[in-house]
Amino acid sequence: MKKLFFTTLIALMTFQSYSQELKRFYVDETYKEITFQKFNKKVESRLFYTVIVKNDTAVVKKLRFKEFFGHLDIKKKQLNKLFNKRFGIDSTKIWLIHYMDSLPDVTKLAKKSGVIFLDSSKRRHKHVISYLDYKKIIPRETRKYRKLKEVSLLHFYNFNKGYLQEDIELEKWYRDSNLILKNIFTDGMKMYKTIVIHPNGKFYVRIVRKLFSKERKLLKYESFNRQEKKWRKKLERYN
Repeated sequence: MKKLFFTTLIALMTFQSYSQELKRFYVDETYKEITFQKFNKKVESRLFYTVIVKNDTAVVKKLRFKEFFGHLDIKKKQLNKLFNKRFGIDSTKIWLIHYMDSLPDVTKLAKKSGVIFLDSSKRRHKHVISYLDYKKIIPRETRKYRKLKEVSLLHFYNFNKGYLQEDIELEKWYRDSNLILKNIFTDGMKMYKTIVIHPNGKFYVRIVRKLFSKERKLLKYESFNRQEKKWRKKLERYN
């Protein structure tokens, strides 16, 4: 996937630095400025999330892919060599990668999993997880894919805030130490958390996780191709 940056957004906002009126810009998934009408049309496709970047002089609304299909080409060969040498990962299998930007500090995890309300109205809340429940995540995911011998379920992380080394080894967390995956599978704003890579280099990414049924379909090559064709056709219709 092409690596993208904030250059266009900064340029647009800087251009208006001497204006007294707050200027609004609309930017597509490739950082190209588009009209308000075009922006709304693409939002209606439900293929994108909307990100808002603003300062004192301008507001920029940008589209981000919820999911994306692509092909790694030469990068897949490089990943094959790197992953096999560093982790012993089999390049002939389909890789289902779940990526965490950081592993938690165990001392700051909740004593009990649940919901914490942030105000008296109970509208603002957050979900918390205990250390014991956090340790169950990977075993639970592993059981789901145990029968799929052609698939390697891989868990990668970027930074460890304080997770126990013994748990990292036991649960088989792999560190993306050189940010290889993070640099490849990003839209320039955020890392994709779910990554499916077939041996031939064709891949699928999604920002959010917990989509077990869709992951299972994408692990079958024929189904993967059907899903990709459907996605590209819809994308073309709204471009």
